[in-house]
Amino acid sequence: MPTAVFLTLTSTFTLFTTIPQTPITISNLRHTPETTTAGVVRSIVGNQFILDDGTGQLIVDSGFCRNLQNHLTVGEKVTVVGEYEDYDFDAFRIIRRDGEIIKSGKLQDSPPCER
Repeated sequence: MPTAVFLTLTSTFTLFTTIPQTPITISNLRHTPETTTAGVVRSIVGNQFILDDGTGQLIVDSGFCRNLQNHLTVGEKVTVVGEYEDYDFDAFRIIRRDGEIIKSGKLQDSPPCER
């Protein structure tokens, strides 16, 4: 008597979302290849903005070419992940309070216009 064997294969896909580490206050930032801080956008000039968390202020280079005003608003609360060095912060990711990612990617991975 013939026997049939049926195998059912299933795949499980998992979406991994990188959750930024707990933000470090601006006054406690040290040179690191990747760190997270958060605060309020105080001003926007070109592709940079001033981030203020109440312990200090920080110049954040967004990596955008122009029109950063189209992406951020003065007074908006954001979390930034990037590299801090000499009072300058190169943003790899800019995340709105609601979790929307405004920018993702390191500056060296950006097109020349965005460096």
